[in-house]
Formats: sequence, structure tokens, C-alpha cells
Amino acid sequence: MDRRRFLAVSGAAAVALGLAGVGLALRPTTQRQPRSPLQALDATSFSILAAAADRICPGEDGLPSAWDLEVPEAIDSYLATKHPGTVAEVTQALAFLENPLPALFLEGRTSTFTGASAAGQDAVLLAFATSRIGLRRTVYKALVALVTSTYWGDPRV
Repeated sequence: MDRRRFLAVSGAAAVALGLAGVGLALRPTTQRQPRSPLQALDATSFSILAAAADRICPGEDGLPSAWDLEVPEAIDSYLATKHPGTVAEVTQALAFLENPLPALFLEGRTSTFTGASAAGQDAVLLAFATSRIGLRRTVYKALVALVTSTYWGDPRV
């Protein structure tokens, strides 16, 4: 292949990947309705948090689920007491978990986190937990700590 043909093919491939990436990035989040007014998170971030909380504390062996205990709403209330920068970081971490564009390159996933099946969401969380990329592991650890401390701190558990 000559240089001109190589550049043409490379350019076409870059445009195709770019368009595919935009399409992936624009996939909508599967929304969840909070049971009380949100104080710190927006509806999208709340929905991602609720889906993650369901997978982290699914409620097995006679225990209630995170959703049953309103853990996402409790985390939202907790975040409302924190610095806006902290809320922004949590929102960014949740968006990173949800976005299928980086996931396409890192794990081959094309669905949003909220749009994946329960098994798919478990696989995403495992990929974050065991990633070679420190940021992904940090997001996983922070999310698990936030959810589990809220869940196990509830007197009903």
C-alpha cells in the first residue's frame, strides 16, 4: 500500500471510529426515580449510583437490598453536606462508570452501565476493581466504600 492510500484508509477509519464514539457517548442512562427530592446529585448521576448500589449490596440471604434501604437517597443527602468539589468528583466518577466510550477500548463494552444486565454490571465493576489503570480502581474503591458504609450503617441491617 502506498503512502497516499494508507493516509486515506487511516483517515476514513479515524472518522468512522469518531462517529461510533460519539454514538456510544450519547447513549442515554437508564433513569431511576428517587423517592425523595435530590439535594446534591442530578437525576443521571443518581440513576448510575442506584444501579451500582444494587450490584454492590443486592440484598441476599434475608438482607434488604440497597434500593430497599434507600441507600442512593441517603448518599445524596450525605453529599449535600460536602464541598461542591467533592460532589463534582463523585458525579465525574459515576459518569466514567456509565460511559461506554472508554469501556469500548478497555473492556469491549458497548452498553452503558445502567443499560447492562445485572451480570453485565457485575462484570463492569469487576473490570474496574481489577484494572491496571489506577483511576478505574480508585473509582471502584470509592464507590464501594460509599455504598457499603451507608448500607451497613443503616440500623435495619
